[in-house]
Amino acid sequence: MVYFCHGYGDTCTFFVEGIARKLASSGYGVFAMDYPGFGLSEGLHGYIPSFDKLVDDVIEHYSKAKGFPSSEIASTAFTVGTAAVLPFYTIMVVAPKAQLA
Repeated sequence: MVYFCHGYGDTCTFFVEGIARKLASSGYGVFAMDYPGFGLSEGLHGYIPSFDKLVDDVIEHYSKAKGFPSSEIASTAFTVGTAAVLPFYTIMVVAPKAQLA
């Protein structure tokens, strides 16, 4: 299972139209969501009032994708999405917004 967290000003649509289709056709489960205010989600466009709330929203949504042991879950994220994937076990971050040290 691969969880995807998009970057600031992005949506999960780009991921789903490209990379996600390739992953799914290779047998991987894929889970992506738009943050509130991004893509097709409700809210003020591009406004993140709290990174803590964003992380909580991501954890809540991703906890609904059950049935996969933690050893089989990976996350990939871009820019602000990197803050959201830090609680997960296996991550790949691209242009991280958060300091990972």
